[in-house]
Amino acid sequence: MRDWARRHFLNHRGWRAPGRYIVLQSDDWGSVRTTSLEALDALRQSGVDTAACHYLSNDALATDEDLEALFETLQSVRDRDGHPAVLSPNVLTHNPDFDAIAASGFTKYAAHTLEETFEALKARDDRYRGGLSLWQEGISAGLFAPQLHGAEHVQVGRWLRALREGNPVVREVFDLGMWGVSRKTSPYIEKSLQAALDDDSPEDATLSQTRLADACKAFEALFGRPSASFTPPNYTWSSAHETLLKAHGTRALQSFTRQWRPKGEPVNPERIFSGDRSAVGLTYIQRNVHFEPSENPRVDAVEQAMKEIQTAFRWHRSAVISTHRVNYIGALHLENRSRGLEQLGRLLRAVTNRWPDVQFISTEALVDLMEGRTATPIRALRS
Repeated sequence: MRDWARRHFLNHRGWRAPGRYIVLQSDDWGSVRTTSLEALDALRQSGVDTAACHYLSNDALATDEDLEALFETLQSVRDRDGHPAVLSPNVLTHNPDFDAIAASGFTKYAAHTLEETFEALKARDDRYRGGLSLWQEGISAGLFAPQLHGAEHVQVGRWLRALREGNPVVREVFDLGMWGVSRKTSPYIEKSLQAALDDDSPEDATLSQTRLADACKAFEALFGRPSASFTPPNYTWSSAHETLLKAHGTRALQSFTRQWRPKGEPVNPERIFSGDRSAVGLTYIQRNVHFEPSENPRVDAVEQAMKEIQTAFRWHRSAVISTHRVNYIGALHLENRSRGLEQLGRLLRAVTNRWPDVQFISTEALVDLMEGRTATPIRALRS
């Protein structure tokens, strides 16, 4: 009964969709999370509970094989108009430059662009030879429709302070070329390092504004247009971030039903529903379906997602599915990717069998529909 009530509450208000739309929103693309199995083993030996966080255990930059397998799964199912399923990867445009940060004594932040990240990986790991050219193939085939997630998925000011203060876990993770260790895994992590826009001080706020502006510029330079929407890391952001995003051409915010605000900002008690507008005029897109097979392999993610999709359609809402990159990554554990893609394929087939008139659309196309525009075609990367 509690799950039933929650599902219906999420959908009782919001933008009324003129059809049955499936939107796959997937966070964390482009970010280097866990670098290797050897790094995981080193963390385990030092007392970090790596099994407590499925992101730490399984998430990494997608290999060529990961992308090819994902594209094959998306292409295997067609909607009423013969279109394949399309994933909207929410992209981080930068990764920390560990050497430069260490050279500064952890006082200055530096980062590599997405292009630089892939070029460096190609030089040392054959699994990444395709790199961004495979993203291009997915975009051209109508399977991959990127949106912006930020510069990096780390609260830079908080991270640098922990490094300067000699936090033993944060320093060890840094020495392994990583940052993404969660509070679940160690008592040494008191506040989330992943909430990139959760500023602790005015200095943090200035830095996060700079990093977000850099992300907006990098996204437009790489993909040839501003991102229509933005996904705040850990669903935490401020009104100042919204103002900056709007100035860079962003029109919508992907979120759940709450906005978490940085320290010092007033709490927003209002629930968020699709079609609502923020104070600066950005359109909210509420995620109303949870599909995370990697999160708990004992749970039938397909069955749960189908219930949530059915509820969304019953209320004439789009089914906006939250499904993180980690579900489709085999760089560390091949079985993680195999399980995730098997369940994704099963979900997509179940949807088209249950609702033959369903349509697969990108996040950008959904924003266009919500604003009464002609849907934007998926475009290629810059040449």
